[in-house]
Amino acid sequence: MAFSSWISLLVIVLTILGVSIGRYPYLRMNRATIAFAGNLTLLGSVVNLIVVESARKLGVHLSFGEYFRSGALITLVTLVLGILWLALF
Repeated sequence: MAFSSWISLLVIVLTILGVSIGRYPYLRMNRATIAFAGNLTLLGSVVNLIVVESARKLGVHLSFGEYFRSGALITLVTLVLGILWLALF
């Protein structure tokens, strides 16, 4: 998790400095991956756990399997769209 955060910071700094990340496709892919990494499972993002815990306090129960079924579809769609985006631009 920490490594991926540093890669994101590097991409931001390089952009601010005017360095084109287009020359570094692995940085572009990593940035895209980080953007939707939490979609697949509840454990993919701390925010997911916070939201599920808040929902539980309101009486809404969301299991790991329920989240995974939705998360897998969302991850698949965003992965395909991300690959298309990187291929086209």
